Amino acid sequence: MQEILFCQKGTLSYYLLVRPVGDPALWAGESYGVIIRDEHGEEDCVPDISVNLERVRQLLTALADGGVTPVTLRDIVEDWL
Repeated sequence: MQEILFCQKGTLSYYLLVRPVGDPALWAGESYGVIIRDEHGEEDCVPDISVNLERVRQLLTALADGGVTPVTLRDIVEDWL
């Protein structure tokens, strides 16, 4: 799984998770998720939210704009889904 820094807001860092799906020899696509980390090293991640990159980017923007923390990440993603 690859982590790509999406943005930093204050003490929080928001990352896009990228995981190849399907047969690696045939490259069937990618699945996307999110990680949030704070300055104290606390983090939470929700992998494999969607195969639609734009939707997960929109989610990451909303998470960052709302100041969502690692503690509340799973609840927010569950509501979003």
